[in-house]
Amino acid sequence: MIMNGVNMTMTKGDSESFTVKAQDIHGNPVNLSPGDTVYFTVKVDPAKIGKSFQKVVTEFFDGLAEIYIRPEDTKNLKAGPYYYDIQVSFANGEVKTIIPQPGQIAKLFIAQEVTYE
Repeated sequence: MIMNGVNMTMTKGDSESFTVKAQDIHGNPVNLSPGDTVYFTVKVDPAKIGKSFQKVVTEFFDGLAEIYIRPEDTKNLKAGPYYYDIQVSFANGEVKTIIPQPGQIAKLFIAQEVTYE
């Protein structure tokens, strides 16, 4: 996976992973803890209903979430641009979209695979 700011590129059907950490409004780390839920949601069009795939994380190591993308998550998707966000539902009831920040657009580009096509 290639990450450039909030934009990511991966190959269709590959295994990938990345770590998510939360911060407060001042940029201070916020540890994710039991009872929190992290959602990584990918869609073709952010304005339309229906997601291409979603990963949900409820277990954390050192206050961080590890997002694992499995081959089956992307193998049936068309190569091309997608949109994503990462949202945290905290145990205390707060909900925060941590990526993208307001005014940003977060894209995941899924590149065509060659080996299995």
